Amino acid sequence: MAMLTTRGLLIATTLLGGLMAGFNLDRAIVHNAAWHGLGANAWAAYSLHADLDIRAAMLYPFLGIGMALLSAAAAISFRRDRNEPRSAALPIHAGALFAISGLLMTFFAAPHMLSVPRVVNDPVGLQRALDGFVFWGDIRGALQILAFFANLWSLVTILSARPPSGFDSLTAERLLADRDLVREILGKVAPGEVRRGQGDDCRQDAKSIGIGIVGGGPMSLRHSANRDRLSRSMGLARSFQCDPACARLRLCDLRWQLAQALSGDQGPGKNHTLSG
Repeated sequence: MAMLTTRGLLIATTLLGGLMAGFNLDRAIVHNAAWHGLGANAWAAYSLHADLDIRAAMLYPFLGIGMALLSAAAAISFRRDRNEPRSAALPIHAGALFAISGLLMTFFAAPHMLSVPRVVNDPVGLQRALDGFVFWGDIRGALQILAFFANLWSLVTILSARPPSGFDSLTAERLLADRDLVREILGKVAPGEVRRGQGDDCRQDAKSIGIGIVGGGPMSLRHSANRDRLSRSMGLARSFQCDPACARLRLCDLRWQLAQALSGDQGPGKNHTLSG
């Protein structure tokens, strides 16, 4: 679920950032050059019916604030989701930083635009407003364009990454991140669950992580207590349904990870029998 949330947020912010990047490029390359040629009076007349109109007041804040919020949300979701490739950390955090910085530049550009109605009959004031708006608007546009490319970079990195397998080293690290969780899982392994006939190698692996080997015949599963006790271990056992050599390697890797997670006298150097 977290993986889908991160990718969905990245797709949304990349689409929104694409619109912002297009608007900023058009304004910087086409509009600003034309306004400097036509003069401040023509720019003021246009702005009163465009940027200061109610439609622009609804559209531009929606795009700027929405892009910044989505970029920040994608970065937060990425930090919480350990399944995503860590190679996307740089572009996704850079995208959030650029988007938020571009939004902050609006606080410097907007006062020049909002001053147009007051200085509409002052040529000097209009020229100052035009120059200030173009200067801060270009900085804002550059930051938002960089945010778009950073978000696009992070999206491509995440979508091109290999999806995680059912049980790999990353899954093991997540399972073993909390030592209390490890002890709880091991505590569910009851005496008698590791039985005769499993081979000396399997016995040695079980002993090294502290699971007691108990002899005896097959355990009856007619009792609900035994079924409940085996429920979690059976879920882990299904992870090893593969060819014997691969299962052996994965079991050894899990044994090593568990041994590293245990501290002090619970290490692999001692043998402990855990009760169910």
